[in-house]
This record gives sequence, C-alpha cells and structure tokens, in this order.
Amino acid sequence: MNTKTIMSVLLAAVLFSACGGQTDVPPMQEPIVVEEQPVVEEAAPAEQTELAELAVAQPVDPVTTSGVMPYTAPEGLFALEVPSGWSFSKDTKVIDNTVVETHTAPDGHAFVQVVVNEVGSEMNHVVKGQVTLDFMKRLYGSDLRVAKDVTLADGREKLEWWSDDNKTSGTTFFDTKDSHLFFYTTSYKDAYKKDYAAILEDVNNSFAEVTRLAVPADGSNLIPYTAPEGLFTLEVPGGWSNAKDTNVIDNTVVETYTAPDEKAFVQVVVNDSGTEVTNVEKGQITLDFMKRLYGSDLRVASDVTLPDGREKLEWWSDDNKTSGTTFFDTEDSYLFFYTTYYEDAYKKDYVTILEDVNNSYSNE
Repeated sequence: MNTKTIMSVLLAAVLFSACGGQTDVPPMQEPIVVEEQPVVEEAAPAEQTELAELAVAQPVDPVTTSGVMPYTAPEGLFALEVPSGWSFSKDTKVIDNTVVETHTAPDGHAFVQVVVNEVGSEMNHVVKGQVTLDFMKRLYGSDLRVAKDVTLADGREKLEWWSDDNKTSGTTFFDTKDSHLFFYTTSYKDAYKKDYAAILEDVNNSFAEVTRLAVPADGSNLIPYTAPEGLFTLEVPGGWSNAKDTNVIDNTVVETYTAPDEKAFVQVVVNDSGTEVTNVEKGQITLDFMKRLYGSDLRVASDVTLPDGREKLEWWSDDNKTSGTTFFDTEDSYLFFYTTYYEDAYKKDYVTILEDVNNSYSNE
C-alpha cells in the first residue's frame, strides 16, 4: 500500500471517529443537572487566629439543637422544628405571589428558609423542578449547582447544592400541595459547616405533614389587661408575647399580644388627638389606622353600632390572608380601638379564643 493510500485511510478513520460513527439521536433533557461539588476548606480553628483579631470580634456561638421550637409553614402546608433564638423575617415581595419566611442564626452564617408560592393550578413534575430551581437561583445564587437530586418516598424531592460565589451549601426539599409550590431550605456558609451541619440536619428530619404543629394557647388561660389611660379592660391569652410601640402612628400607643406561632393577635390602639373627635371623624380615622396596620386592601364585611356606643367592624385582607374584628370608640380626647385577628388558614385554631377576648371588654 503506497503512502497516498495510507493517508486516505487514516483521514477517513479520523472523520468517522469525529462524527461518532452513529446516527443522530436527540439528547435527553434533564430538568435539574447534577454536578460534582468541590471540596471547601472550613474556617481555621480559633487557636490559629491572631490574638489581635480575637480582640476585635469574638465569634457568636450557634444555637444548639437543645433549643428548638415548632414552626408551621404558610397555608399550614407542613411543619418543622426550627432553632429557637434565631431571628425571624417574612417577605412577600421578593417573588410574586410568594411568601418567604426565614429563620437566621445569631451569627448570620446559617438559615432555615421556607418558600410558598401560590400557583393556582397543579404542576407536572418537570415544571415543578424547573420553577423551584429558578427560585433557588434567585434566592441563593445564580451560579447555584446541584450536587444530588433524590425523590423521597413521600413524593418530595431533595436537592443538595452549593454556590461558589456565595461560598454556601444547602439542602432544599420541594413539592406541591393544594395549588401551592413549596420548599424549605437549610443552608450554611461553607466555612461554618461543622457548627451547623448537625443542627440543620435535625431541622430537615423534623418535617411533618401535619396541619398544625404549633399549639395555640387555649381560651381557659386568660389574664387581665388594662388599656393605656385606663380606658377599658380585656382578658387576653396568657403566654402570648407582648409588644408596645409608640412610633408607628403619631401620638398613638399600639400594644400587641401575639400567639406563640405568630398566627393570631390581639392589638390595642389608643390615639390622643388633643381634641374631641366627631362621630364621622371617629370612623374615618379608625379605618385609616386599620389600613395602615392590617393592610391597605382591607375590606369591611360588616359594620354594627353596639348598645354601649362602640362600633364593631368585621373585616378581611386578601393581601395578608387575614381576617379580624375591630371595636372602636372615643372618650374625651382619646380615640381607641382593639382588634382580634388571625391568619385565615388558622381560623379554626383561634376563632373561639379571640371571641372570648372580644366578649371580655369592660369600661367600668
């Protein structure tokens, strides 16, 4: 065989190899791509840190698993146990039609985050994964990569992931239920893995498909309460947390009792206008205050004048998914009202308790 022939055969072999030697087959499209996670070094032990640096900032110890509290997701979709003492925040604006609730460790290096999106219709498996991954990249980093994707026996899907840009790793569990897409994520800064991995694994394993994990205070445990300026008294649930605010509305005291699971409230508002308020102004000012406190979209379902002169409003807010009852009146230069309300998904837990509060009013 001469040299030209040999070169022709070799060229043909190279071309055949480059083409794969087979017919075209459309590639399989996976909704979630699983990749290999890089090894990340953890933070250096404290003894290796310069003494000068220690003098400037001491690390904050993470909350251990000995302090946990019950948590129920929006719409009662599921329940978890989360570390007590971690700060809580709620956001309804970062993603449309979505509630994002976050519990953050005191040192800011770990968090538990619950995301509930109202989809309005059922999603197929592929779309569910695609939407979840899109939300995750918006929340945890556009460079987020999935290291592991597992479907669990109960139908949930579990993703283990990392972000090089944010130097974080986490685990996300997602599913759909009752026209909602939901997921919860536990995540930590990579340098703090040894501090938080066990704590967050306990959170992951606490998932329960129960409507209510947090137990509200029952109506038998009521304690006396006197409104500012002694304008009236109520009986409020014992064990509910109490907060006082004098800044949210000018010349006004706002006192709030909040249920342990933060799904129901008793709120007293006393405004000192300095002058007597007419009956028409009384209603207008009260409604303005209510919209500032309970939602600009607040709507009144019923308006009744009671024999003692108070006015009773039953109302709801679609934006906040809450319903409540407000009683208002004036005395001297004071406009006052008190409101009992709950998140709509928890009506059956709280309607009786709050009715007992409403009926305990006295101005004697």
